[in-house]
Amino acid sequence: MLRLIGFSIAVFLCFGIMEHVSGQVIADVEFDKNKAKYLSGYTFGGYGPANGANVKTFDEDLSFEVSDEKSAGCPANMIALQAELKEAKARQNDDHKAIQSKIDKLKKEPNACAKIDFDTSAVKLPSDATFDYMGVGLGVTFDLTDDKLPSHDMADYEVSFDARVAGTESLSQSKVIINFVTEDGDDEDKFGDVVLQLVRGEDDGTNAFTINSEYKTFTFSLDSMIEKQGKASDLKGAKLNAMTVNVQAQGNVSDFSTDKDNVLYVDNVRLVKK
Repeated sequence: MLRLIGFSIAVFLCFGIMEHVSGQVIADVEFDKNKAKYLSGYTFGGYGPANGANVKTFDEDLSFEVSDEKSAGCPANMIALQAELKEAKARQNDDHKAIQSKIDKLKKEPNACAKIDFDTSAVKLPSDATFDYMGVGLGVTFDLTDDKLPSHDMADYEVSFDARVAGTESLSQSKVIINFVTEDGDDEDKFGDVVLQLVRGEDDGTNAFTINSEYKTFTFSLDSMIEKQGKASDLKGAKLNAMTVNVQAQGNVSDFSTDKDNVLYVDNVRLVKK
């Protein structure tokens, strides 16, 4: 999967600017008032024999389009209200009526998010393939500078986001990849350099999570993620200018099906100091 990491690094050319948010929230992209100025995407897939040898990719048969979606987002407090509603109904009192009214009102209001449309219709698997995989990633970049990062201890932070998929019911091999980025250094490319890359979810399914057809809030402490590139200590001397959260929905080809209606939605991306 190293080629995917390289691709993710290559898309950090342009960064959005947002004002500092007071309190413990370091950065917040909820796409209504706070839009991400830069979105990125990637796709990947392949197949091979059971022993994993000679894996073939079919990246050239995949296409995608990244965009803002004006009406398919998740209001920032919707999921919390839904949890409150469930608890109120369990108590069998009238509290649930007021909560339901708030939910109904939120549902009527347009809510923006980011989305990536994923076209798999050109994919053809050979009959002798004994395993296959497919995925799509959506990257949300926000501005980040040293004065917005009050600590360099990853245990002090958690990242959260809302995500769902359409065109498939459940993708159980999903991941999140976080890149702390600095200005381009003295290298061959013209893109920002990744100081630290953190990953939640391994290719073998370890620590992966499931994205399904209903919005869910995912929250991960940064110290629970694996350092795939760099070390957290590298942040101390770095002049950061951005952080990108890449939500990667992944499963088998049969999970997506070979069609044009696959979509990954991401909303309410936050970095919070605990």
